[in-house]
Amino acid sequence: MEIKILAIEASTRENSATNLKLDRHLSTFKNAEIKKFRLSELNLPLFIDDREKRNWATSDHLETLLEEMTKADLIILASPLYWYSVSHLMKNFLDHWTYYLRHPKYPLKEIIKGKHFELIVVGHGEESNLTQAVFQTLKQSVEYIGAITRAAHYFTEHSVRDEL
Repeated sequence: MEIKILAIEASTRENSATNLKLDRHLSTFKNAEIKKFRLSELNLPLFIDDREKRNWATSDHLETLLEEMTKADLIILASPLYWYSVSHLMKNFLDHWTYYLRHPKYPLKEIIKGKHFELIVVGHGEESNLTQAVFQTLKQSVEYIGAITRAAHYFTEHSVRDEL
């Protein structure tokens, strides 16, 4: 049976370590239909919380990502580690989830409930405390929308560490 994988990568650099590590990780999946999106290549507006007016900015690219999320069996979020957190591209994407919790066409909790996520963070330091905050934030975000965190990996130049 073929698994459908959606990979969302959040580095600003085309040949970044995050992009390379994600591609290497994706190559380990056999019998998989893989779709990969680089957030740096998409037109995602800056999220502005204007819930009183219900006037959130959206884009065709954002709705394409949500549509692909509905089709995927596994969603992989990959980001470089910046100051104990994800990149601004990933943070902006996650912030847009706020709007889609109430969206009539893409009610996020309904379309994501029970889906599996893998979390990938790429950095340079080997200290174990570098990734606690970022993986806690990502895991709680994924579980808040009703999904399941299947795995969390921290990649460096010379190693990979599983965080779950």
